Amino acid sequence: MINKTDKSSSRYYNKHTARLNQQMQQSNQFSKQFSLQGQNLADQMAQRAGSQVSGQQGALLEAQDYEKELFDEDIQSKLAMGEGLLDESSRERMKQKLAPYQHHIEKASSKYGVPVSVVAGIIWQESRANPNAKSHVGAQGLMQLMPGTAKHLGVNDPWDPGQNIDGGTKYIRQMFDKFGRWDHAIAAYNAGPGNVQKYGGIPPFKETQDYVPKVLGGAQSFALAGGFSNINNQSQVAV
Repeated sequence: MINKTDKSSSRYYNKHTARLNQQMQQSNQFSKQFSLQGQNLADQMAQRAGSQVSGQQGALLEAQDYEKELFDEDIQSKLAMGEGLLDESSRERMKQKLAPYQHHIEKASSKYGVPVSVVAGIIWQESRANPNAKSHVGAQGLMQLMPGTAKHLGVNDPWDPGQNIDGGTKYIRQMFDKFGRWDHAIAAYNAGPGNVQKYGGIPPFKETQDYVPKVLGGAQSFALAGGFSNINNQSQVAV
């Protein structure tokens, strides 16, 4: 005979297991969407570079690299557990807040070969899409560029959304080229490349340990929400 406590525990276990399974399916879906985006970016970059490799073959190889390099075992586990993942209403809010900057995000994404979802995830974590955001240490704008970094990246006005997004996307691409994987690139965006080199990966700083899955969770949330598709036309007007 099963008592009420056993029944309650069983219901909780089944509900919890179903929620975890759903989150794992969403994480796998994001991997596929991210891979497809990598195909499109690789194809565009190959065409611009006049690559001798066929667009289809080059895109496939690039997409495999994107999928492999974004998710190491630890990050994949955190995403599967829902860390950094936004609920449905928050995803829609994220889309609406980012919509005024769609053109700038997509332009920088294509220019530097960084998935739109990653740019979106960084902007959301850094400033919640507030172009006037300024941190206590002086980081400025949508992607929170430090004045010295902005100058080095050729950004004359970090408060200008287009320049800020171009500079921030250029920088995350530089970090990816340096470390060869997205989790380490995102860690370098937060903690600096020197610390990533020093520790051979994501530094053991709590802020950075939290930052990486939050950015990737935001990227995953943006992709699961359909990216910039089905955006209310009114939100296309910059605020």
